[in-house]
Amino acid sequence: MFSSEEYRLYEVMRVISGIPLFMEDHLNRIYESIVQLGFFYQDFREMAHKIILNLLECNNHLTEGNIKLLFAPDGYAFHLACYFIPHKYPDIEDYRNGVKLLTHHYDRDEPT
Repeated sequence: MFSSEEYRLYEVMRVISGIPLFMEDHLNRIYESIVQLGFFYQDFREMAHKIILNLLECNNHLTEGNIKLLFAPDGYAFHLACYFIPHKYPDIEDYRNGVKLLTHHYDRDEPT
């Protein structure tokens, strides 16, 4: 069974008109975090790229939104999970009237 708690790193990318924005930048950023954890998976970016494109192809009716990519090391291998997540972007009324906001103090152990 899938559990997001098993994964050490994540990246979220926006999709507009079926195109993941700045995908290579996102994949490079998460790969740099992988290396900082002491892992080296030469094929990570290629595999993640294929998984994201496959997700978009299988869900071609979802042309707008956000994709979450999760990474977990597993010895000489790794696990990737990739899925659409709920999203909401401001509309014109939000820009005119503002939005309610809450803040929460939280310290991340591994902020990268």
